[in-house]
Amino acid sequence: MNETKVKVCKAVFLSTLNIGEKMVSYTLNHAITNTGQASGDRRGRHPPGIKKAPALLDSVREHISSFPVMESHYARKNTSKKFLDSTLNIRKMYNLYVEQRTTQKKEYVSEKLYGNIFRNDFNLGFHHPKKDQCNFCTKFQHSSQSEKVALMDEYKKHMARKMQSRLEKEKCKQVCKSDPSVAAVAFDLQQVLCCPKINVSALYYKRKLSTYDLTVYNLGDKSVICYMWHEGIAGRGSCEIATCLSKYVQTLPQTVRKLVFFSDTCGGQNRNQNFSAMCLYTVTDYSTNTECIEHLYFESGHSQMECDSVHSAIENACRHQNIYAPTDYYSVVRSARRNSPYEVVVMGTEMFSDYRSLSQILLKNKTKATDGNVVNWLKVKWFKYERQNPTTIFYKYDYTEEFRMIDVTCKRRGRKAAAKGPKIRPLYTEPPKISAAKHADLLSLCKERAIPSDYHPFYEALIHDVSVKDTLPEADVDDDDADVVE
Repeated sequence: MNETKVKVCKAVFLSTLNIGEKMVSYTLNHAITNTGQASGDRRGRHPPGIKKAPALLDSVREHISSFPVMESHYARKNTSKKFLDSTLNIRKMYNLYVEQRTTQKKEYVSEKLYGNIFRNDFNLGFHHPKKDQCNFCTKFQHSSQSEKVALMDEYKKHMARKMQSRLEKEKCKQVCKSDPSVAAVAFDLQQVLCCPKINVSALYYKRKLSTYDLTVYNLGDKSVICYMWHEGIAGRGSCEIATCLSKYVQTLPQTVRKLVFFSDTCGGQNRNQNFSAMCLYTVTDYSTNTECIEHLYFESGHSQMECDSVHSAIENACRHQNIYAPTDYYSVVRSARRNSPYEVVVMGTEMFSDYRSLSQILLKNKTKATDGNVVNWLKVKWFKYERQNPTTIFYKYDYTEEFRMIDVTCKRRGRKAAAKGPKIRPLYTEPPKISAAKHADLLSLCKERAIPSDYHPFYEALIHDVSVKDTLPEADVDDDDADVVE
């Protein structure tokens, strides 16, 4: 095909093709020689100048991954999200990242990019001491109108149980103020207190020692006893909680014949057979004057109680103080309230009792009620134990219904064993071990003088083992189905 050049009007040409003059001039200027055709698009062949190198982005991910994480305290059943120290935030983490990269004389990314990587590449949050809202209430509020109609009956029962549990607590509070034979207490395990707690940047990258505080609040006279220990002394399972409450019973005045417990619904700590075995053993133990124990559980998600104010006072007292070891926490708790200071009972390894073994002796029958129905321990809202009925546990699924019964023996041989009063064995034969990695981190803080030398012997003496896994600091779970009942 012969190609000839024809002179045309520029305005007619551009309007006919509906293009601009710039497009024509660009095409002619970039045309391949002797062909008249435009050259290929050369855009995108080189990365933009603003794009960061993969190695630089990896440095951000490595820095974020270097912070120790903990599992969700109050919703681990419903989320896989991990949590960082509550004193951290993205800006503080970024400042630590910049400090690290500057020390190494290396390039670093912007705070905006650091935040985007944190949010997009990691399922992390910052730990808060309490779950602020009830899961079921939140679900109901966020449901569509048709879904709310389907959930309305369950929601009304949920709210009724919430109000009824609080009403029962107020009734007991008034009774124990006027009747010296009745005592009512609320108890709760505080969120894990980590130590050391100091304003040192290196601390954010280190594993810390967990300190535990089981708070027992007397609803009658507002006295408080805090049973405290650390993970090098004992764990914080059902036997440890039961031991502390058993020791509290021994501190009650001799006039007390009836004791009422109020707590959250944590199945792994206080709503299980081990705790029930302790209560049943206590009321049948004639060395104490307590003849009846009742245990009421708040509605799941609504377990606000007086212990929360104690924990808040402790947190405020610790806020601006350096904590180098668990003993510092013990001192801070003692001084957290000026009027009627909190009493601190420091627990030792030898003080904890094995209520798991006691449960196997006392509770031969755990699942079948006297009416033939299967007992759902995780749904019980009220337990009662009486000295005059040493082989029976009374329970309710609802605060307003009549008590049902469990005959825990079912065998004559079991009754004799219960009547003799089995011996309680120690829970530990030696202190538990912490992980070798955690012990190494704590010693490194000693070596760097972040922890004063007076505390070094304590950390050096902690028993550790390579085979022991790190325990993530998670607190009691206020969830009906959060833990398997032992």
